[in-house]
Amino acid sequence: LWLLTQLDLLDLSHNQLSTIPNNVLQSLISLDELNMWYNQLSAWNVNLTGLLTLARLYLEENDITSLPTDIGTLDTLTHLNLSGNALTSLPTTVWGWTSLISLDLRSNQLTDLPSTLGDISTLDHLYLQNNNLTDGLEIISEIAGLQTLYAQDNELVGLIPQAFDQMSALTSLYLQN
Repeated sequence: LWLLTQLDLLDLSHNQLSTIPNNVLQSLISLDELNMWYNQLSAWNVNLTGLLTLARLYLEENDITSLPTDIGTLDTLTHLNLSGNALTSLPTTVWGWTSLISLDLRSNQLTDLPSTLGDISTLDHLYLQNNNLTDGLEIISEIAGLQTLYAQDNELVGLIPQAFDQMSALTSLYLQN
């Protein structure tokens, strides 16, 4: 695959892959979309620095437990789906996702959110349902342009932060437990 420098979409979903050799993605400099859903990946430790144009990354329904810190270097990313994995946290480097519009973290084991999540000003849609979050709403309230927030089926306690009053773009809010 490393010779396919003009490849813009790579779909390796539903293949029972447990690892991805690091050098496979290095030369795919034109890659816009990478689909790896429904595999058996337990770690995502692929060097992502060569993916300069990657806009959509779909890793849902694997067994990924953590993300490398260099995932924050993907500043062209607009859609990231990590639902149905085993993530317990996100790296603090998420502030580097300066183009991100949609972040899907449903059905993981997240217990907290990095404070830098609030720095993603482009984020419109955030899916956090079915995790183990006990707080984090204060961080989310910093995302002024957020339109949709799904955070139901968590362990959230307390009142909705008053800062939510400033989220004028918010059109859908799901917080039921």
